Amino acid sequence: MKKLTFLTCLILFLLSAPAQAETVDEMLNNKKSEPTTEQVEGSSTFVTIIKVVVTLAVLLGGFLLVVRWLNERTRGVRETGKMAHLGGVPLGKDRSVQLVRVQGKIYVVGVGQNVELIDTIEDDLEWASMAEDAPTVETKRNSPFVETFKAQLEQFQNRGRE
Repeated sequence: MKKLTFLTCLILFLLSAPAQAETVDEMLNNKKSEPTTEQVEGSSTFVTIIKVVVTLAVLLGGFLLVVRWLNERTRGVRETGKMAHLGGVPLGKDRSVQLVRVQGKIYVVGVGQNVELIDTIEDDLEWASMAEDAPTVETKRNSPFVETFKAQLEQFQNRGRE
């Protein structure tokens, strides 16, 4: 990681062109009233565009490397497979009930200002029976708003045809 940081800094340093600015005294003592259109040595629009593209590529590459490094460091936490979040229901502001599976057991946890264990479900049969007894909520495909909107759209289309 240190080598990558050093290499990135070195590339950015080499790509930066030295600024050729005058001091305030030099500007005031300069008696030339003619505007000059001299180009700075070695710089052109094409070279500047190349420098910008290379710098952007280096920065994006560095960002991607940092993201990959962070993913590798946290992989052990994510891929344990012994703990899974099954879902939750919000009960109010900053309060909810969550289902968490840890090593085959399902825990019902209340989350608010603190976390409290409400219940433990140990058997898969008990979990299956709870899932069967749960009421099903039927959702309409078209809400009244959508139906009204479609009807009005058809009316406008019919008016346009007449």
